[in-house]
Amino acid sequence: MDSSIKSLWNKYLDLSLPMKILIGSFLGSIAGPGFIGFFSEYATYSYAINYGFRPPLEGVPYLQTAITTASLFGAICVLLIFIFVKYITKLLYVIFYNVSMIPVTIFYQLIGVVS
Repeated sequence: MDSSIKSLWNKYLDLSLPMKILIGSFLGSIAGPGFIGFFSEYATYSYAINYGFRPPLEGVPYLQTAITTASLFGAICVLLIFIFVKYITKLLYVIFYNVSMIPVTIFYQLIGVVS
């Protein structure tokens, strides 16, 4: 088991920098909301103890699920906004700097067929 993790880590280190960033951001977007949901329960206990009311020792129902879902929803919203802004910016660039292009070419550039 230890050698397989080490070989996987070595393969990761051999990748180019853009691939490392892509893999890291993908894993972070998947695992990040789960970690936030996991630590939110401990944050709830700490908050209760610091402000002097009874900590919920029986657990807070659905807290981890709610926090994880909200974080994942936020990450997806940010991704969609980024994609929208990227394509609007590309469209504006094509409109203002390549005025002589026909609309079909603009469409092909937007979907990435023609660069």
